[in-house]
Formats: sequence, C-alpha cells, structure tokens
Amino acid sequence: MRPKEPKRGILQLLSPTRLLAGLSLGGQTAAAPSDAGMAEKYQSIVDSLGVGICLINRDLRIEAVNCQIKSWYPLVDFTQKPLLYDVIDVERVNDRDCLPTQTFTDGLPHREVRQAKLAGKTQYLNFATYPIKDKRGRVIGVSCITEDVTRAKNDAEQQTEQLRASERKYLSLIQYSSDGIFVLDMKTHVILEANEQFLQMSGYSATEIKQIKLDDIVVNSELSVAENISRALRQTGAVIGVRRYRRKDGSVLESEASLVVIDDAPAQVCLVTVRDVTEKLATELYLQQSLTKLRETLQETVNALMTVAEKKDPYTAGHQQRVARLAGAIAAEMGLKPQQIDALLIAGRLHDIGKINIPTDILNKPGKLTKIEMSIIKTHPQVSYEIIQKIPFEGPVATIVAQHHEKLDGSGYPQGLQGDNILLEAKILCVADVVEAMASHRPYRPAVGLPQALAEINENKGKLYDSVVVDVCLHLFNEGFDLEQPETTK
Repeated sequence: MRPKEPKRGILQLLSPTRLLAGLSLGGQTAAAPSDAGMAEKYQSIVDSLGVGICLINRDLRIEAVNCQIKSWYPLVDFTQKPLLYDVIDVERVNDRDCLPTQTFTDGLPHREVRQAKLAGKTQYLNFATYPIKDKRGRVIGVSCITEDVTRAKNDAEQQTEQLRASERKYLSLIQYSSDGIFVLDMKTHVILEANEQFLQMSGYSATEIKQIKLDDIVVNSELSVAENISRALRQTGAVIGVRRYRRKDGSVLESEASLVVIDDAPAQVCLVTVRDVTEKLATELYLQQSLTKLRETLQETVNALMTVAEKKDPYTAGHQQRVARLAGAIAAEMGLKPQQIDALLIAGRLHDIGKINIPTDILNKPGKLTKIEMSIIKTHPQVSYEIIQKIPFEGPVATIVAQHHEKLDGSGYPQGLQGDNILLEAKILCVADVVEAMASHRPYRPAVGLPQALAEINENKGKLYDSVVVDVCLHLFNEGFDLEQPETTK
C-alpha cells in the first residue's frame, strides 16, 4: 500500500532542499543554492520554526539538529552523532519500520504520531520524515521534523470524553424517558433503535422493532409515512400531530407524535417522540359527552322554565321566543361570537321568567298601572336573575337578563346603569324587547305596530338605545325580517 502523504501545512513546507540544502551529510553534500551565505539564513529559519528538526544519515545517526531539539535534550552531545532512538526514546522501536528507514527505502515522505520521552516526560510527538537527495536524485539522508502535539492530543481526548459523557447523558435521558422514542431511517422508514418505553407501548422486543417499517404499524394514514414526513418537513421542518400505531397484539395506540431531523447524524435519520394519549382521549371523549349531556339538561331546564311562564301567561312565553329570535339575528349580524349568541338566545327565552312572581291581575291589567303596580312590574328582571343565576350556563345569561331593561342614560331599571356599564348582549336584548312588545298584541292593549316600534328605537338611539344595535335592527327589518316566523329551537 502506498504510504499516505502528510497533510499540507508547515511540515510539508519544510522542504529539505530549501531549508537544509548545503548541510554536510556523512561527507556527501545535498544540492545547495549557489550563494553559500544562504545556508546561515536557512539555519536561522530552521531554528525559529518552533518544531524540532534533525538530519539523519543511513545509520540512523543524527548529523545535525536545530535549537528546538537541543532545548528538548540539553544533556545530549549532538556533536557525537548519537543514534536517533538513543535520544528520542519512542515506543515500538524497530529499524525496519521506523520512519527514517521507510523514507530511505522508498524515497517518500512519511508521518505518524508516537509516544516518546521529551525532556524526561512521556509526550506525544508528531514525526514527519522527508528524503534529502543528491544531485543524482539518490536519497543520502532524511530530515526528521518533530512536533510536540501532547496538548492538542490531550485536548482532543478531553473533548472526546466530554462528547461521550454528553452522549451517555442524553442516551440515558432517552432510555428512561416517560415518552416512547425511536430513531427512524428516513430513506427506508425502518426503525433503527427504540427506547424501553416505546417497546412497552408497542409490545415489540428490541430485536423485533428493528425489523419493522413505520408504514406497517401506522393506522389509517391517508398518506404514506414518507409522504407525510416529506410534506411536513418542507412546510415546517418538523412533524407534530396525533398518530395512531398498531401494537403487536393488534390493539391501537393513540399518541401525540413529534418528529425532528437529526442534522449531524451520519445517515438521514429522525428522532420520533411518542406520547400515549389513549387515556387522555378517552377522558376527553367522556368530558365531551358529559358536556353534551349538560347542555341538553340546560336546554330542558330552559324549556321547563318557559313552560312555567306559559302556564302563568301565554303571551309572555310567545313574547320571549320572538325576542330571543330577533336578539339572536341582531347579534349574528353584528358579528358576535357563537358563545355570545348562544348566551343571548337563552337570555331572550328567559328574560321575563321573573313575571311568574307578579299577580296576574297586575300583569294583564288593562289601562294605566299605578305607581305601586309599576314598581311591582319592575321587580321582574331581578326576580328573573335570582331564578336562573345558579344554573351553570355558558356565558353571563343571568346578568344579561338582569340588565335587559337598563337604558344608556341611566333611566332604566332595576339598577339605573349607564353606557358601558351595560353588557352589549343586554343592550341587544333591550332593543329586541322594545320592538317586539310594541309590535305585538296584549290582552290589556292592542298592538302599537311595528312601524311605530321601529320609529321609537330610531328616535331614541344614542340616548336610550345603543346606536349600532338600533341600526342593525332597522337593517334587518328593511331586509325582510319577520317577527312572526316560527323559531327553530336550538
């Protein structure tokens, strides 16, 4: 095998024909520059390089050294041309395999790192040998360039150990993680490694899991794993979502999975983290079913309360349904959130439930009410609030009901609230209540009429009624809204 050439750099630049030309080697002379005075300049350069340089003859004796070698071995008399390995005590000394011998044999540079005694200490030395040739091209000597790389080697070993410690730490974190983790080959989609938690989740052994392609255990995927991974990585650089895996026993593992590419891995692989959410999803389903049942129960409660109001006064029940429908239409036109609209619809259906506390002869009295009778009538928003306040509706249903007779200027009741102190939903319910009450017939009076009702809210918008709410209400009726259209119960 042809020996590897040493790395390019300072050692390669130390060409013996440039730096050591003209120096005597066993009575022979290497090709030298024409100016003999240049030898001293070359020697000065050699002494200042910071590496040890020596000239070796075929007997492996040191013919000459630079000042660095002398500083490393101050007790050696180099004028006696000592043997190289009497000075540099390296391991594995063998004349047949030492670098100078190889260079003498093949005429090529050689390089290796060996342990050696340096200034009485065992150090790591980087040896490089270069042939010195005569004018005919024959190798007459070898320049041996020696560099102390102990610190660099120790630093490298320390960094390697730190890296191994870091790897052990993260491998430990992965192995003992409460989440399942496996390494996936992105080209073959074969699972390369898996931690203990994923093995327990999937039911496979460590040997079995390494023979499985991810596509074989993913359940009901519209796209293949390859397509899913490629698409997601193009868009976000990561994959996060719900994934269903089939266990060894055939059961399904519901999981939240995340996938990230390991950039510095030798092959194209990714790390997949799997969290078992089977129980979580079962709990969420149970809660969703419970919420649906609660909503159904609340709806039945609303219907029951409306039935109570209807038994007391059939006109009140019909009025509440029409007001709810108009208020919901206004809210939808204004762009309120679905939750707000739902709360407003319930409030509309129950806003007069407190009238069950008012004597029927006052409630349906024809003609003008006395002050005492009017004060009794004005108690119904508060009574309505007290009836429904502890029912767990989604949204401030009870507060909307309590405020539906408040006016912007504070002239309303029961609290005399003004402006922004009144909920927007209550302002909407107020307008819908006024329009429906004036437009509809009552036992104690004929209907005033829809045109007069709309004129009332338009005349007092900004004073008693919210201007935006009034404008939206007028718009709805201009577009053909019909108060008498039957309501679809939610």
